[in-house]
Amino acid sequence: MSYRSEIGIGTTARVVTPSNTNTIGNPRYLYIGTGGDLNVTPQDGTTGIIHRNVPSGSFFFGAVKLVNATNTTASNIVAWQ
Repeated sequence: MSYRSEIGIGTTARVVTPSNTNTIGNPRYLYIGTGGDLNVTPQDGTTGIIHRNVPSGSFFFGAVKLVNATNTTASNIVAWQ
């Protein structure tokens, strides 16, 4: 087993622009640069879930398909894969 898979670190990063239609792949986690509300759609495509008051400088772990523009106030989001 590789070191990466054991601890789940990301090796590739890209800036996420919240969108109600553009998927973000299957990142290991999101880095939230500027806190706020985060509306995400899980990989299984179920309805978006709003996470309130996500702090600045935090990591959001979960199988995320979309970071929805609607109801997302957090910004400077980076997806790590």
